[in-house]
Amino acid sequence: STGGTEMSETVSTSDNPVALTVTLNGCTGTSQPVTVEERANPVPVIIGELSYCSNDGGTVLSSDQQYDSYSWSTGGTEMSETVSASNNPVALTVTLNGCTGTSEVVSAIEEVCTDLENAVSNESFVLYPNPVQNGTLFFSQELTNIEVFNSNGTRVASLEEGESIDVSQYANGLYIVKSEQGTKTFIVE
Repeated sequence: STGGTEMSETVSTSDNPVALTVTLNGCTGTSQPVTVEERANPVPVIIGELSYCSNDGGTVLSSDQQYDSYSWSTGGTEMSETVSASNNPVALTVTLNGCTGTSEVVSAIEEVCTDLENAVSNESFVLYPNPVQNGTLFFSQELTNIEVFNSNGTRVASLEEGESIDVSQYANGLYIVKSEQGTKTFIVE
């Protein structure tokens, strides 16, 4: 019904409904019409702590949800991948129902942790809501010497202290909060 005369024809939703008419030995027949559906490409998000202690050797990053297949820029093909700063930049390409999508690029950050207090400090506060959709990210306690980095490692904000930060002007993506109390990641949607 698209006017094509070849055995195979590329069609789109603008051609709906699509039917095939064939002629064989002087007889003509037409198939039942079908409707072509366009699927959106998946948009994977890499989740996990981007910073890690140098003696840990890396950090585990994961896909935000299940897909049919995974292809990390590091060569991995599972839902999760252990990465280090030597793997930077890191991206994830996924396939879902025959459609392919690639995440934003992120970078692992290697930190030098000199004692148990520094290693444990990463667990001492919580960021909420995460992901952020209303423009304000709250901290479960007051933080000091706060720096916020985007997934490319560019500092986008710094505060001496605070219990929240306005992220309403941030582009969608993954961000890192570093403070004297530890390091956490958050997502802006």
